[in-house]
Amino acid sequence: DVLSSCEKALLAGKKARTGGVVLGLMRIAEHRERMRKAVEENAADATVADEASALRREAGSLAGRAEALAEFWNTGDGGSFVCWQDDNPWDAFSPDETPEKLEAAPPIKITAFGDESEDAAINLLNVTDRAMDVRCVFNKPKLAGGTPDKDPDLARHITLRRGVMVPAQYAGMVLDALPEMDLSRTMPLAPLEAAQLWLVVDTHGLEAGTHTLTLYLGSLEEESTLREVPVTIEVLPVRLPEGVYAQMNWVGTDIAETSDQQMKDMLDHGMSVAYGPRLPAVPVDAQGAAAGAPDWSGFDKSLERLPGWFQLLFFSPPTTQWPDGKPPAEDSPEAGQGYATALRAMTAHLAQKGYGYDRWAFYPCDEPWLTGQTAIPGLRKFCERVKSVDPKIRNYADPTGMMRVQYVAEFKDLIDVWQPEVNVLKRDPELLRWFQQNARTLWAYEATDPSKNLLPLGYYRAYAWTAWKLGLTGTGFWCYKAFDDWWPLETSDWAVVYPTGDQVTPSRRWEACRDGQEDYRALHALRAEADKARAAGRTEAADRAMAAIDEMVDRTVGWQIKNIDEITRQTRDYEIDFNLIQQNRARIAAEIAALQAEEAK
Repeated sequence: DVLSSCEKALLAGKKARTGGVVLGLMRIAEHRERMRKAVEENAADATVADEASALRREAGSLAGRAEALAEFWNTGDGGSFVCWQDDNPWDAFSPDETPEKLEAAPPIKITAFGDESEDAAINLLNVTDRAMDVRCVFNKPKLAGGTPDKDPDLARHITLRRGVMVPAQYAGMVLDALPEMDLSRTMPLAPLEAAQLWLVVDTHGLEAGTHTLTLYLGSLEEESTLREVPVTIEVLPVRLPEGVYAQMNWVGTDIAETSDQQMKDMLDHGMSVAYGPRLPAVPVDAQGAAAGAPDWSGFDKSLERLPGWFQLLFFSPPTTQWPDGKPPAEDSPEAGQGYATALRAMTAHLAQKGYGYDRWAFYPCDEPWLTGQTAIPGLRKFCERVKSVDPKIRNYADPTGMMRVQYVAEFKDLIDVWQPEVNVLKRDPELLRWFQQNARTLWAYEATDPSKNLLPLGYYRAYAWTAWKLGLTGTGFWCYKAFDDWWPLETSDWAVVYPTGDQVTPSRRWEACRDGQEDYRALHALRAEADKARAAGRTEAADRAMAAIDEMVDRTVGWQIKNIDEITRQTRDYEIDFNLIQQNRARIAAEIAALQAEEAK
């Protein structure tokens, strides 16, 4: 069957570059020879079975590819590479994949809300037996000479990235890292293999409606192949609200440790909660009263990079700077006064910079109740001391482990921002109800690994849908950045970006996380329209919209919430349907349009 498909392709491609098909046949022959030797040498049955399975997969892939190329070459196209839009850029990618039907320049369609980012992926397949580079630009190459044209204005809203395969624990190689293209804008293509080009569209500043441009893909070889790919961006007439979803991933904002490029990546991907910048010491006199102004210059420089909805977490108040560097006894009245002075100086300066009580909190203890009650006395002492100085100051906790209703209830008036471990909430309905009824701010988190094994849709995008279902206003996971995840680590991995010096490369999973946040923001926009309708007396319309929200959320993650946690995720399929998500987004836009049309009447 494989030979027949390849012969058909070679006949159809008499004027095409068919070296890749020949190379594929040679690889199959080499693989068969390896398997024959394994059998002759009495290799273990499992080894022979694995080789046989791999050979069948390789043969099936080549046969399918040859069938598609035969049909394509019959149209008269003989280029060195082909391309197509990936219907689902979030599932497992293989360099061997090929669609059933190929086109010379298939159109790319991207639909997005206003004020969000949306991803699309184009697969490029090298059909020759030689490696090549493909240049990706938004202005047509002038092969006859002349100064290149400038990119169209719309191109400023598109970032080109290329998918890089990286090693993952227990999952082999996965396409995950998405480095931005360098100035050459080139994609390397191995012989008879596919690679993935990502288009990340930013609709901030784009008007609602249809926007078009052409993406030119050209091989850098003596006989160049040029594909002119029409790109259509449809911006829906709904702008997503900002600041309605909290994304917390345990990373800092201090300018000394977080580069501008990393900060941009954090903000571009919706992060809205992080550790605050390093606090300066507050000078006090011997009685603990203010004795001069703290140097806020470095702190303020870090704050300048943050948007108006960002929230900050601090581990403690500023330190106090005592005369001659000699602090009084810890339990003395002077020490208490110094503590209050430092806390009030911090509160006043944050307020001056636009950070009211709702935009920051103290994070005194990580994962209380993880080790039982050992950390609880210290947590209570810290919270009570802060509240004694200023009851409006918020305290934050991310409890896990032995948290029970009777334990957390003791902190009802001491902790303002709760971010409990999400799987505990799934397993303990009573605890979830307590948080829903008593937490002034309720998020959730998880610290699971290995992260590169986690599904972009089933885990990262589903997280925000889960938050909506559980009545949360934010989530997070450990963590944003940790190890040098480019390599096959001997330990596990948790991060969603790949570091290079003080800069980072986002992952496919980090893109999916942002998309989930944007889904949440779209749901929020629909609920806001429903609230307006209810306030105007259009109860039936409001009920219809809220019922639509409940149905969409339940269909997307309802089964997951009941059946998937950090344990069952290892043995059950927890993927969610990408087509369903796209249908949900279209339905949200339609429901908003319907409510607005009724309002206009």
